[in-house]
Amino acid sequence: NHTSQESVFSLTEKTQWRWLAQMKNMGMTSQQAELALPVAIKAIENWAGNGELNRLIAQASHSRGALYCEYELSSLSRGELSRGELSKERGLKGLVRKAILDCLFVDDNGNQWVLDYKVIVDESKIKEAIKTYRPQLEDYAQLVSSQQGRARQESQKDRSITCVLYFPVTDYWHEWKYTSISSEKV
Repeated sequence: NHTSQESVFSLTEKTQWRWLAQMKNMGMTSQQAELALPVAIKAIENWAGNGELNRLIAQASHSRGALYCEYELSSLSRGELSRGELSKERGLKGLVRKAILDCLFVDDNGNQWVLDYKVIVDESKIKEAIKTYRPQLEDYAQLVSSQQGRARQESQKDRSITCVLYFPVTDYWHEWKYTSISSEKV
């Protein structure tokens, strides 16, 4: 569980006006946009000032080139049907699992990090948000793990997966190691 200490980001007045215009173009009223702007600025200031999290992401992007934002993963759901039965009886609709990860990166040790941003303004709601969103990240990690399973056949090296929920407005992040269902049974 982490928080950062200082802010290193600021917006010019011109940029703030541009952001207000963009919020209005997305359907917000003027009043909604004016209330949302300080929250967005706070989130970006906190994110920019979070040294530890940004260090991890920067290392991934520079040393390994393994940084993915808005990364789409998909996998066929496990079922009782064979491949031929899938295409004839049910088709693929409903059996393909898809997810778009906010951020996936690989650290210097080859470990994968699944990072998801959540906007929570009230710090007292973070524990509840962690309970709510943890299953979502576990699903994302399971998809990453299933992709990893294919690569593991070649390298035989298991890489850990760390899940991170980051709440930039409050500058709080919560992390845990993903444990696959198959490894829990061992």
